[in-house]
Amino acid sequence: MLFDDKFFLKLYRKLEDGVNPDVEVTRFLTGEPMTDEELRRTIKKLKVGFAETSETVSSLAETLGEALTVTDSLDSYTQYLNILSTLTTDEVKRVAHQYLSLDKAYIVVMT
Repeated sequence: MLFDDKFFLKLYRKLEDGVNPDVEVTRFLTGEPMTDEELRRTIKKLKVGFAETSETVSSLAETLGEALTVTDSLDSYTQYLNILSTLTTDEVKRVAHQYLSLDKAYIVVMT
């Protein structure tokens, strides 16, 4: 998510030997442009996930707490759906190239 010129990407994945899906996603996003259909499906999935975080009080509290912790504001939460509706394939590619450089990536493994 891009908010106030900051990019936030959360990934929770146990790293295993072999192909790293997070690296492959980064290569995909910075390679061939995303199609309009891929973007439409992605936005739909993100909206469903956003709605699911509002289903329980504990999930909502976690989401709001994260918004306040990361951005010091609830705007990232209250404006999320508006932000999604403005995304374009060109914007996804621009942000991917700006923020998803593998030489700037850090991987933290928690066991």
